[in-house]
Amino acid sequence: MRGKFPKIMSVAVSTVLMSAALSAGGVSQASTTHTTLTFWTYFTPTEAENQWIMTAVHVFEKQHPGDTVDVVRQPHGAEYFSLFDAASLAKSGPDILNLWTGLYALRYHQFLLPLNRYLTPAQKASMVGLKYASQGFNTKNNIYGIVSEIQSYEGFYNKKLFREAGIKSYPATYAQFLADCKALKAHGILPIVDGAYQPYNTFSYFLMNVIKSWQINSLRVGAIKWTDPRILSAMTRYTALYRDGYVNSNVLTDKNPEQLFLNGKAAMILDAGSWDVPVNYKALGKNVGLMFIPQDPGAPSAGDIVSFPGWMTSVTSYSKHRKLAIAFIRDALTPTVNDAMAKAGLVPANRQVPVRLLTNPLQKELYQKTQSGHIWPMFDNLIQPQIADDMTSEFGLAITGKVTPAQALAQLEQTWQALPASQR
Repeated sequence: MRGKFPKIMSVAVSTVLMSAALSAGGVSQASTTHTTLTFWTYFTPTEAENQWIMTAVHVFEKQHPGDTVDVVRQPHGAEYFSLFDAASLAKSGPDILNLWTGLYALRYHQFLLPLNRYLTPAQKASMVGLKYASQGFNTKNNIYGIVSEIQSYEGFYNKKLFREAGIKSYPATYAQFLADCKALKAHGILPIVDGAYQPYNTFSYFLMNVIKSWQINSLRVGAIKWTDPRILSAMTRYTALYRDGYVNSNVLTDKNPEQLFLNGKAAMILDAGSWDVPVNYKALGKNVGLMFIPQDPGAPSAGDIVSFPGWMTSVTSYSKHRKLAIAFIRDALTPTVNDAMAKAGLVPANRQVPVRLLTNPLQKELYQKTQSGHIWPMFDNLIQPQIADDMTSEFGLAITGKVTPAQALAQLEQTWQALPASQR
């Protein structure tokens, strides 16, 4: 997630201390000793995911009177992983933490406790996408975290601004999408706002036009080269949106593009995701809709949605309070905590959560789409971090015309060729 997880501004470290209790063997009982678990997260107190975190803390503390959970809010993004890496090498990191799923987390598997024997078969079966928290993306191998939220990459559009431009229906084809962008621009409306630039969200929908979801792995292992004509055609179409003036010109420097969309100054925001649903719906109400870039008729992955359990909650292998940290994980899988995700306006990654708790119409729509089976995994969670970083830099050069699409992809291929054999 980056997601995939989402673009979240870094915040200073803060802590939340709450009273709790020690449990012997997972059964609540009084004790003269008290333990504080340290929980690292990059979610801020105002983000919807925080409702799940604080509910999990509350449930744990209720079950273990006397023990406390210290929630440490670290900066988001690359800095978070650097801090975790350094702390883990010194064995001074947290007991519990949130990590992005896929290769982001699995590269730190030596610092994470396998949870297989602590999870029941029913618990494993209830979690959607648990394989992306597992070694080799297979739950028969080590499972390094539990998943709680199904995230998705998609955009949003302002129905009111579409109507002002004379657009009466949602675009069903890419040609219609371009025609809508042209109409919006002609009416003095910015068609698309983008910023805090990262390309994998939007670019995934362009790749759907040329390859199938399972072929992401072919890109990762080199069976499909980055210079493949299919990838170049997707890249050419993608960069044309920026070249033709349908996106704000300060895309590489705008750190808060969401505000322009929320203020009704842009018709669409495409580099967004499910985590934006609560805020967007609160700001725009019935005038906001989900936006998925349409593919050509007969495209290999037409109609797919980028969907993934974008983050997981893990226990460190070096935790001095392993027994209690495992108890926290178990408590976090109870109905009260699972239901908190739905009540926060997000899509829960647990099949046991009652659908009736999904009250936001955008939330309901995303839930239905993620259950359809037409799923495209979060691209950046499955490719090498070096490639993801290069995509950001090289695509940024391409959308601003400093390099051609072919040159940008040639650099990605060169980066892939330079990877150690163990990472290919």
